[in-house]
Amino acid sequence: MSDLGGATAYLYNGRLFVKSFHTLYALHPENGKVLWAFCPYGTRHETMYSSPTGHQGRIYIGDRKGFLHCLDAAAGQTFWKFRTSRARDCEVNSTPLIASGSVMVTTNAKSAIACDPATGRLNWRQRLDALSAFGPMSWRGLLVAKARSVYFLDPHSGEIRRCLRLRNNGARFVECTPDSVIVVVKGDRPLIEMSNLVLLSKSGTERNIPIAGFCLGLRYSAEKRLLYATLYGGEIDLVHPVTADILCKLKPPGIAYPGMAHPGVKGDAIYTMTGGGHVYALKHPPIP
Repeated sequence: MSDLGGATAYLYNGRLFVKSFHTLYALHPENGKVLWAFCPYGTRHETMYSSPTGHQGRIYIGDRKGFLHCLDAAAGQTFWKFRTSRARDCEVNSTPLIASGSVMVTTNAKSAIACDPATGRLNWRQRLDALSAFGPMSWRGLLVAKARSVYFLDPHSGEIRRCLRLRNNGARFVECTPDSVIVVVKGDRPLIEMSNLVLLSKSGTERNIPIAGFCLGLRYSAEKRLLYATLYGGEIDLVHPVTADILCKLKPPGIAYPGMAHPGVKGDAIYTMTGGGHVYALKHPPIP
């Protein structure tokens, strides 16, 4: 596997999807064997920051040239690709979401976009107040999109139902649980030392909780009912989704490059990828 690994370790249809900054790999989850690889522009430059999403045997992923790709999950062939914008900064770095009959992404061109999953035809486009590299997400029948503000959109039309403007330095990224929308913002202390979790409900801000370390990502597992926070130093914190208490701290051995991919969780395994390009399957610790 090449270095500059990152994004999400994603399990779908019996495959583990991980990626570098230019190539998406489909691996066998039991032994790590590469089943296929998708590298649309070669390995010389960083051309793909998006993470994959699977739906009905297809994988969707964006790229830094502004395209949304639809691939065969079994073999990796391209079904279609859609140019989301011709703006100078048109990168699609967000993770696609499938909901309400559309595949949806947010872009660096300050927009949220919905396309037909089968054909790639544009369904709607909504303007945002800044570039958006994380999300979108689905929560209680609404689409959550993160730009400088956090938007709650109608997933069928893209209409803005609510826009929440946060203090500090705005939203860095967002995760959803059944009870809350959790926004990660920069803390008041220096970059590597502190982040803040802001727990939101439909009525507004619930709590602002500081966490030690610079948080690179947050992933909720419905199977385990836990949050998994990846930190700059290579740690994974297991966090209670309501109290935000840290229940366990994990760190794979031998990490020589900072940063971790957002983990994928299945059964008793936690799958992740280091910034140096190493894929780990970690045994999930018992949580009372």
